[in-house]
Amino acid sequence: MKISPTVRRRRRMGPLVAFSIVWLALVALAALTALVVPMNGNSSDTSAIAKGPSMAHLLGTDQLGRDILTRLMQGAANTATVVVGAAVLAILIGVTAGIVSGYKRGVPERTLSILSDAVLAFPTLVLVMVLVALYGASAAVLVVGLGIAMSPTFLRLARAGTLTFRSREFVTASIVLGVPPGRVMRRDILPNIFPAVLAYSFVVMGILAIAEGSLSYLGFGIPSAEPSWGNMIASGRTVMVAAPHVVLIPSLVLFLTVMSLNLVGEYLQQRRSVVRVTVGG
Repeated sequence: MKISPTVRRRRRMGPLVAFSIVWLALVALAALTALVVPMNGNSSDTSAIAKGPSMAHLLGTDQLGRDILTRLMQGAANTATVVVGAAVLAILIGVTAGIVSGYKRGVPERTLSILSDAVLAFPTLVLVMVLVALYGASAAVLVVGLGIAMSPTFLRLARAGTLTFRSREFVTASIVLGVPPGRVMRRDILPNIFPAVLAYSFVVMGILAIAEGSLSYLGFGIPSAEPSWGNMIASGRTVMVAAPHVVLIPSLVLFLTVMSLNLVGEYLQQRRSVVRVTVGG
């Protein structure tokens, strides 16, 4: 006789994932430090213009003599504010709409599907550029624009999970017992789909970090007076040949952060994966 028990595959944490977690913790610590400790990333040291790393400036200075390490820490705070804020907004909108869509079906499902398709059909960068043109460049505008643009991905994820769990016995029992729909969605469905949403949110934050950097590079992101990794890369273009570290260091920090978010998200998704194995007997 052969049986096919469900086995949960647990992926061991490899060195890359461990490095990613440590790196993200360092970025979070840098961002929190920049928010708590008074820093001035715009102060210039005229005696050190576009200089490499030294004891006075551990990561060197940019083309205006500003300390790169200080600006990186402040940029971490500004970039994290946009990335985390947009991800949270996208989760709130997308998961709420996805659960309602999958649970109610019918008209709500069709309406929300049309709206999500319309948002997905509109280029994300163009949407944010339009908002910036209307309301000016700020972190709040980026959070709203990027959050709305990414919400359909969470809607589809939450809807698929809701359709799966809606037919489970414990949800059916709650419906038969007359539990209000809102409570069923909040108590029975949301906790079961949230782990998948959390795992996917790391991948989305990686996408948002690239989007924020691209917008800041193009001049539609965080204002240049407030350091972000994107506008640090953009402002260093003028001295990229003479002082490549001005562009290389923030580019490397952005690359490592995006890579770490993707690796952690992939690791969390694979830890949740369920496979079936056939056992002979």
